[in-house]
Amino acid sequence: IIILGLLASFLIGNYNPITAWDSMALYDSRALMISLNHSLKDITDSSYYLSYPLFLSLLHAAVYLVGGNNPQSLQAIIFATFLAVIYGRLSSWTNHRLALIGTILNLFIYELLYHSTIAYANLAYTVFLVAAILYGVSGRRLIFSGILLGLSTWVRSTEVFWILGLALILYHGYQTRLYKHTLAAFLIFFTIRQSWLWYYQALVSNLAIPPLSPAPIFSQATINQIVVNLPQIWDYLNRYALTPYLGFWGIALGSTILSFVINLPKVKVLSLIAFAT
Repeated sequence: IIILGLLASFLIGNYNPITAWDSMALYDSRALMISLNHSLKDITDSSYYLSYPLFLSLLHAAVYLVGGNNPQSLQAIIFATFLAVIYGRLSSWTNHRLALIGTILNLFIYELLYHSTIAYANLAYTVFLVAAILYGVSGRRLIFSGILLGLSTWVRSTEVFWILGLALILYHGYQTRLYKHTLAAFLIFFTIRQSWLWYYQALVSNLAIPPLSPAPIFSQATINQIVVNLPQIWDYLNRYALTPYLGFWGIALGSTILSFVINLPKVKVLSLIAFAT
């Protein structure tokens, strides 16, 4: 079932042309510029083309440079690596049968399966972020978790979900007393993240019309803006995050409470991850 699902995803992505707006106008456009000019010049001359990191565009450019004509099928390969991580972690925590069941359940999550057939950055970002979280609670893999968490910011740089990953690395490092690994994971993460931010700032500073920069995440201006817009934020969360997924929230909350009652440490951590995400 897993192999057939991934094969179907690959064939759909390979057969269909790239049509989604951001895929055409941003990710694939940049890839075509890179492959035609063998340079980033046309990209670095525009704040629009710099609005997202280059990860997906570099993948597309690699396909074009070796003679391929539809890099969209790469999404199925990215999805396959995600399922491999899911299976690997679950099999180490449970057994082969439960790991396969968990992998199949992830295969048929609609949003993941759909994004494995279109050239968007959402799937790659999800893969890096979730893999980092899973490895962040897996023994002596904190450094690898920090690398994956850092790479997620090379796919999408403005989201702050990496805070959850760092919190889990810190918690697990404290629980296992792997202090050096935790410190190394933090240093690696911030090095990777800052490398893109420094590169981005250096490029936009030379533009004739620099883009509007949002306030820093933890600044007083950001906090004030959140407080002022709390009613609108609550309305958005209620409409699109809470009400449509009441069943999931019930299961997540129930499994979290149950894991604490029966005191299973690994299940407890996974339940908290599910509830938080």
